[in-house]
Amino acid sequence: MSAREDLENLLMGDLGMRGADADRIIDAYAHELAEEIRDESPQYNSDWTCWNAAADLIDPEVES
Repeated sequence: MSAREDLENLLMGDLGMRGADADRIIDAYAHELAEEIRDESPQYNSDWTCWNAAADLIDPEVES
């Protein structure tokens, strides 16, 4: 089972949240994490293209 599935099960089972609401919260959090990576990348690596590519992998708002 993936971490996402574990989190969905927790939100839907223990907290009684609907599946769509759980997915919305998980996606929003993943997007926030990706944005944090994008904001930090120029400070730590002058060649930060790879940081943006990594952020895109976890960002559900990025089209693949």
